[in-house]
Amino acid sequence: MGLDISTTTIGIAILKHTNKNNTKLIHHEYYKPNKKLDQLVWLSNAKRYITDLVDDFDVTEVAVEEYVKFMKGKSNASTVIPLAILNTVIRMDIWEGTDERIKPRVMNVLKIRHAIKKDKKLPHKDDVPELVADILGIDFPWEYKTNRRTKKKEKRVENWDVADAIAVALAHIARPEN
Repeated sequence: MGLDISTTTIGIAILKHTNKNNTKLIHHEYYKPNKKLDQLVWLSNAKRYITDLVDDFDVTEVAVEEYVKFMKGKSNASTVIPLAILNTVIRMDIWEGTDERIKPRVMNVLKIRHAIKKDKKLPHKDDVPELVADILGIDFPWEYKTNRRTKKKEKRVENWDVADAIAVALAHIARPEN
């Protein structure tokens, strides 16, 4: 299982692999924590949702994209602290809920992008959906929404969270911990 955890959207991907060259996307989705609820309630709902997937799909390995601790002009304590809490709570719940059989691996973005790159150049975030689809030999499972104003179909922003979750899982498979 690969997870891209944020407080707005959690990208989820479950892959099955027998070896690096035989990997299939079994399940993908995104989960949106309801932050209108009390913090303890939305945290509990999010962790329960993920741990139920671990049980439902008999997941044996979990990798999580490390959260960015600071990004100039984009993050501050009010964004980083809830993100750190959510990330840690989900990882801890998976670990404890599996009787410590599954200790989620944390991988930083650079390690993930290095593991999935096709050449010497690191892929840009916008390139990740097509790159992971190419690695898996599938068409990326784009989800669309209709723009209320223009009535045109647009790719949902959550697609990139799902793509990142797939990339996390692929990177974990490509570069297992020693």
